[in-house]
Amino acid sequence: MDETFHLIIPAHRRYLRLASGLVTNILTRDKRVDQPTIYNIDLALQEIAANIIEQAYAENVDGRITIDITLTQQPPTLIIDLHDTGRAFNPAQIAAPNLEEAQVRGYGLHLAPKLMDEIFYEAQDDGNHWRVIKYL
Repeated sequence: MDETFHLIIPAHRRYLRLASGLVTNILTRDKRVDQPTIYNIDLALQEIAANIIEQAYAENVDGRITIDITLTQQPPTLIIDLHDTGRAFNPAQIAAPNLEEAQVRGYGLHLAPKLMDEIFYEAQDDGNHWRVIKYL
């Protein structure tokens, strides 16, 4: 049976561990998923959520992120939907990080697609929608 979990968190970094903790808890119960995969999923989720906080809600301290986590059985898949009502942006305009020079920021949106199987972003009338998929 498929399971879906619904979480709404304030758009502040201190709440990101709630979302990643829930994902970790869900996946730890599934013996098909190893610890490195759980870590990669957690990292991708945190990077995208941090981007929402810093970009979509840069000037909105009251923002919220709605997160739906779905674990399907056939085929075994983890789907994470993130929704915000902040500013839209164009992911294609994000410059690739310069790996020749150390930098503190700018790796997340380029790292997440390498950790997950599919990532989608869409600006919608009611906000922004991210879908992150990992086939288990």
